[in-house]
Amino acid sequence: MSCCGNNCASGIDKFFSKEAARFLKRYKKKGLEKSQKNLFQGIQQTGISNQTILEIGCGVGYFHSQLIKAGAKKATGIDISKEMIGHAKNYMKEIGLDKRTDYHVGDFVEISEDIGSADITVLDKVICCYPDAEDLVEKSISRTKHVYAFTLPRDRWWIKYPIKLVVAVLKIFRSSFHPYFHEHSSIHSRLESGNFKMDYQNHVFFWETYVFIKN
Repeated sequence: MSCCGNNCASGIDKFFSKEAARFLKRYKKKGLEKSQKNLFQGIQQTGISNQTILEIGCGVGYFHSQLIKAGAKKATGIDISKEMIGHAKNYMKEIGLDKRTDYHVGDFVEISEDIGSADITVLDKVICCYPDAEDLVEKSISRTKHVYAFTLPRDRWWIKYPIKLVVAVLKIFRSSFHPYFHEHSSIHSRLESGNFKMDYQNHVFFWETYVFIKN
């Protein structure tokens, strides 16, 4: 049993599955969000030609499809939401990338031992959806050969404390899913202890993007 647990996984699946079609529709109409453009830029400048991608919490797959189009070799996507993965597979067939993508439904922490290593690991707005960031980061680092890239809520009081308040309220009502605020410093410390160093940092109003490279 992972630290997410059945209720957490079920809550994430339920919440995001109903949003899958909307996410893909929005991307087709507007492209990457500003924070995702920052993430893409930070990854691209590390050199992505012929690199393999592991995207945890991949959603409908459009972010790693952009990396493949920019030169990455192939991508593995993992998501708790069955509906997200279903849309991702269909979209890859639509754009001709189904032979260069592979998908798994499940909690990455639970299934990580069955997932191969990749040159680049991506977690776009994923750490903030998981209760135990330490376990998620630890296991995803172990599958990362070169680049570890992620986006999470900015470490500012006017973002941090409202999130914590929302979490407290949702816990009272026994919600099976809610966001989490994890301290940036603890995530950075774990990456640094794993011989990674920061290569890129950028932000928009709500989201902070980091790219770390393994020494």
